[in-house]
Amino acid sequence: MKKKLLCLFLCFALLLSFSACLTSCNKEEEDEEELGADTEADRSTMTLSMYVVTENKVNYTAEELAAMSEADRAKAEAVIAAYDAVEDEINKITKSKFKTQLEMFYLTEDEYYATVEGAIVATEEKAQLAEAAAKALKKYVREQKQAGNTDTEMVHSQFYAMNPQYAKYQETTLAEGEETTTTADETVLNELGVAELKYPDLVPNQVDILWLGGLDKYTEYVEKEWLSQLDEELNGASKKLKDFIYDAFLSSAKTLGDGTYAIPNNDIMGEYTYLLLNKELLKKYYYDAKLADIKTLADIEDFMADIAKYEKNVIPCAGKGELYNVHYWTIDPDTYAYDADKFQIVGQVYTTGATLGTNMIFGNLLRNENYVNQVITLKKFEENNYFVENFKETDTYAARIITGGAELEKIYGEDYEMVVLEKPMASEETLFGSMFGVGAYTASIARSMEIITFLNTNSDFRNLLQYGIKDINYRVDEKGELTRENKNYMMDLRKTGNIFIAYPEEEMDADAWTWGIKQNLDAGVYPTVGFRFDKNDPIDEDLIRIIAGYTAEVEAAIAACTTSEQLSALFKQYDLEYRATNNQIKRADATAKQKYLFRMMRPDEQDLAGIEKPTVQSPFAYYYAWLEEGGFIEYAS
Repeated sequence: MKKKLLCLFLCFALLLSFSACLTSCNKEEEDEEELGADTEADRSTMTLSMYVVTENKVNYTAEELAAMSEADRAKAEAVIAAYDAVEDEINKITKSKFKTQLEMFYLTEDEYYATVEGAIVATEEKAQLAEAAAKALKKYVREQKQAGNTDTEMVHSQFYAMNPQYAKYQETTLAEGEETTTTADETVLNELGVAELKYPDLVPNQVDILWLGGLDKYTEYVEKEWLSQLDEELNGASKKLKDFIYDAFLSSAKTLGDGTYAIPNNDIMGEYTYLLLNKELLKKYYYDAKLADIKTLADIEDFMADIAKYEKNVIPCAGKGELYNVHYWTIDPDTYAYDADKFQIVGQVYTTGATLGTNMIFGNLLRNENYVNQVITLKKFEENNYFVENFKETDTYAARIITGGAELEKIYGEDYEMVVLEKPMASEETLFGSMFGVGAYTASIARSMEIITFLNTNSDFRNLLQYGIKDINYRVDEKGELTRENKNYMMDLRKTGNIFIAYPEEEMDADAWTWGIKQNLDAGVYPTVGFRFDKNDPIDEDLIRIIAGYTAEVEAAIAACTTSEQLSALFKQYDLEYRATNNQIKRADATAKQKYLFRMMRPDEQDLAGIEKPTVQSPFAYYYAWLEEGGFIEYAS
């Protein structure tokens, strides 16, 4: 199995004490030095680039502006002025605190990656040529020394005359034994005649701080070596990030045994699926004492029957039930993409405590008691008309299935018991959806990480990047609720840093983060985050097609059942039909139907008499190797 496969190793410790984070947020000024205050007397001025995604188009050519109507041009110029003003405010802070100037590159999402990647590739090509120039120069200098020519200046002149393709690097290439020197900071007079520090110009195509979105993009940049490793800073000057960002996010950024290459932006993880139960009706029919035993839809079947029989004006269950905590292994044999939500006879029903690296068995769901019970319960509810999908909020219902965040408690908690059918699970999209990294060719990893750390730990700086200048671009009322004054400066809250230290977005409740933090402390991480089958590491495609064939037959048979009794009978039939497909099959004359689950085993186990070992690995063997490589499980061969 390819080591390049991204695996989010280590166990996620989701019970991070985020209350400590909030305490830290409230005493930012007390912790000024810990947040990266400038304490080095010899610290030099530096200019860094920062690439961010914006909602507004900011970059216009002169031709584009000239082609606009007068009204549109005025709007565009107002937007440009707003972003320039925010950049100025950002630099007042970073220059004062870090002696760092930030040149901001505000790019819309459709232009973002082309711009960033173009700059990285240009720098990469330049670096490769510069390295070649330095090696060639050193070699030439050594050869000339051996020939007795020790005039360094003349040797250099000869080299560049002979190699004009390297002439542009004449000032940057060093001969063997030469050292760079650090110059003192310069000062210039500003428009008021006051001396201030001079900051160097940005090197063309310099990429220091960059935003990334998505696991595939993150993996691509790591594999292309376009990002700097950040673990040394995370364990040193930027260790404060560990107090502000959930461990699930930081752990997810680690590649297999290699390190951290981006800092994820905190977000709210997953959603709950709640079963709301009417407290008044529970009490009326004496089910309130049984609440501790209610964990699934099957546990309220009697309650639903009582409501349907005696409460004609009450909806038994508002909404539509689904299968919960089910993971299917539906694999496309052509692309190797897999769909955990598409029906497949091979899969697992995982527990609410499952997290990243939990062994998701390739098992036969037709003989899985939990799965079968869920399917039959849904059919019973449907045939008895317990589910009502079209209802009004003013309708009275005994039960309701609803999906959302922890804040639903303040809406429904007073009148309804809230049974969690599914806990929130951090998805790949959440964990990798927004990150800040440091480019591989950065002017300084440490100085770039200072900015990223400050952005994720200081509310004022965070709000400045997100919302602009207070009382110009936005205002906040006495309740802590934000209102934008205009749309000249518009950024996506989830693409500009740690959401929990920024103001909630316009039209969000002021206490949104309180509920979000509560939810995150209750959340897990989806067990297969980061897992991919790889076409370069073949799996048994014939096996996948065999299973797909059986799946089609079973799906059609289940759909044909009109009653729960028919469905129960069908599963009993499958229980007998597939009983011989356990991993303990030893019969030499085993049928294909009996063999297909057998071939899901690890290669080292496929040595049973009379059954030929497969020439390619099963999907389970591939997945099992991923678990081992990630350190989630150990197997002593």
